[in-house]
Amino acid sequence: MSNERFEKYYQAQQILPAAEWDSFMQALRQPLPSTFRIAGNRQMKDVLNEAIKNTFVPQLEAGSFDGEPLPVPRPITWYPQGLAWHLNVPRKELRRSPEYKRFHSFLVYETEVGNISRQEAVSMIPPLFLDVRPCHAVVDLCAAPGSKTSQLLEAMDPPSGILIANDVDHKRAQLLVHTSARLPSPALMVTNLDASVFPSLKYEDKPLRYDRILADVPCSGDGTIRKNVGIWRSWSPMEGNGLHALQLRILQRSMRMVKSDASSVQDKPRIVYSTCSLNPVENEAVIAAALNTVPGFELVDVSKTLPNLARRSGLTTWLPAINRDADMPYASYEDYCTSLTSSITLADGSTDSPNIEGREKDESNKHKGKGIAKGRGREGVVRNRMLATHWPPANVAELGLERCMRIYPHLQDTGGFFVAVLERTNSPACNAARPKTEGKRPILSEDVSTNGENVGPVEGPVTKKARLIKDVVSRTDGMDGTSQQKEVYAEEPSGETGGTFKENPFTFISADEPSLVSCIEKLNLAPAFPRANLYVRNPEGTPVRSLYLVNDVVKTVMSQTDYAKIRLVSAGVKLFGRSELATAKGPLSAQHESQESAKTQFRVLSEGLLALLPYLDQESLIDGDAKAMRIFLETYYPLCSSFEQPFKSSIENKVLGSHIVRFRSGEYGSTSLSHDLFLPLWKSDVSVSLMIDKKAKSALSLRLFGEDITVAGRQALKQLDEKKAKKGAQAILVDEGPGTGVEDTEDADEMDDAADASVTHTTNDL
Repeated sequence: MSNERFEKYYQAQQILPAAEWDSFMQALRQPLPSTFRIAGNRQMKDVLNEAIKNTFVPQLEAGSFDGEPLPVPRPITWYPQGLAWHLNVPRKELRRSPEYKRFHSFLVYETEVGNISRQEAVSMIPPLFLDVRPCHAVVDLCAAPGSKTSQLLEAMDPPSGILIANDVDHKRAQLLVHTSARLPSPALMVTNLDASVFPSLKYEDKPLRYDRILADVPCSGDGTIRKNVGIWRSWSPMEGNGLHALQLRILQRSMRMVKSDASSVQDKPRIVYSTCSLNPVENEAVIAAALNTVPGFELVDVSKTLPNLARRSGLTTWLPAINRDADMPYASYEDYCTSLTSSITLADGSTDSPNIEGREKDESNKHKGKGIAKGRGREGVVRNRMLATHWPPANVAELGLERCMRIYPHLQDTGGFFVAVLERTNSPACNAARPKTEGKRPILSEDVSTNGENVGPVEGPVTKKARLIKDVVSRTDGMDGTSQQKEVYAEEPSGETGGTFKENPFTFISADEPSLVSCIEKLNLAPAFPRANLYVRNPEGTPVRSLYLVNDVVKTVMSQTDYAKIRLVSAGVKLFGRSELATAKGPLSAQHESQESAKTQFRVLSEGLLALLPYLDQESLIDGDAKAMRIFLETYYPLCSSFEQPFKSSIENKVLGSHIVRFRSGEYGSTSLSHDLFLPLWKSDVSVSLMIDKKAKSALSLRLFGEDITVAGRQALKQLDEKKAKKGAQAILVDEGPGTGVEDTEDADEMDDAADASVTHTTNDL
């Protein structure tokens, strides 16, 4: 695997000493190790980390494959508290070893329920440098698929602030909703907006300013070349050139959205800018241009943060390429402009006029408009393909670019990455009044001035500004009949966000709504429960299906912000789901003959239980034990009479509806619980069920009992045994002689895939 343009370009940038170049290139050609991070709440993190250390690592160390010892997962040394791991082993080998099959099942199921994030190591870095706290207002501008967002949510637990996760693409914004559901939080909002023109939101009748902003911007992605091997064939420096303008606009918008108050030395407003690219045009050039155009910021020296993370300093000099062949003949933008009307000599000795109309005339179209060309016809008029900001500025030595961080694959067996940390300063310029045009899309003229220089217009995709039709109508919320003014979205195509935006309205319900009051009283929730922060999303005239909970900050923002402007996709956590209790047939006990059995109730949803825990009355909980846990996992709807005492009496004495069971810390099968575990139940007349999905049950079973004892797990194992038996019978009937190792491996992998057929694998996040 090689690319002459790639090597030519990066050797010219002198990104590494010559003595390290061969090691760097050799590392790029090696497969990327598997890495994952322990996620979820703090108690669960400790449980899973101990399970890996004390159960799976010893099993793998004791195993072997073809007489050779098996590689084992090892902690990533620079990640805090040892909660991230890497495993350097080929996938086929992992699946062929019995020890690895068990470990693989553990990873898959825990990933599905959100307790593990299968995430590339370098992708874990930016949130760690953002230094997020529970009270902060945070925005993740380019958030999908959501692994970094999950890290930010974990850092904010328990949250009193707000986290906005945004992505420009509608489908990827929906992926954010799916990912964040694994770590639900009342502090989360998901939006579908162009980060470069992110709108100003309102909080307490003032523009919302942020304590922390993560700008993990779109990039050419050549730092991912170890897992995206197609980059070897297609790499060109022009993609980085084309993305430079967009990246700069996103960072500039970030700098204008953070709080202006930098008086607190311990908690200055902070921005982390990152890419998975090695190209200085997408990295240091963007930082330099942003610092020169938006005053009041400085790069932070974070060399003592994460001391075990091997990194290199940012570049202070670089040469942008002017074409796909990675020619770099100009030391400055002025030299480049001078050449626009004359021929030049390229590296191969040929002469060319690379900027005459017609040269690579389709380059911008090939990159979907992301180039930065300027065309004025075919009458010999030149095209300006470059910006002044592609080159180092005159004051580059004053900007502190060496404080940026470059992560190279050969340093710690990772992908390539770039991170820069910026903070507000106390400069008077940064506290000046902001222009009224802030937040609006700039009007592009024929010539755009950057740092006082005429650099030509920035060419980008011709898109129609997202337009939402807002009809303010008088409607009822479907629960208490209260008429409220609410915004209803019309279905409108959006070229900017890559999809049609159609979302149901967000309607806060009355705290005195009868069904809600009944649910709260039944669960005996504490008076401090924020019942006024519940909202519904059902369209007008349809029954209420779910109740969502947000915290005070999110509610204030939602109440004061134009929904049509922010393209709100999701907010908070789904807490309660509607359940219809039909009148039971046959004789009922006097206790069950109440009207409760015939009217609408709401049940506690598993994804919302964590947010509900602080308000639970401990006396209203049902205490479970290891035997009850096994019955719940082995049976979908176990009869109340099938349990042993004292759990049997406890559940039989409960009324129909939603309840919460507490499994106290102690021994459970092959492991122990170090903390109390809370799970939602639904009690019917004669049976009771554990209200978590199949994958969550399988993960819980593997964690507690060392095997999947669930109905779904037993069915998958049965299918696997049947498939093995069928293949064994075919082998007897058809004598094919000695089988090849490749065929045997493929058969084994296929059967393992059948066992995991019900599991959706999570894509690694970069």
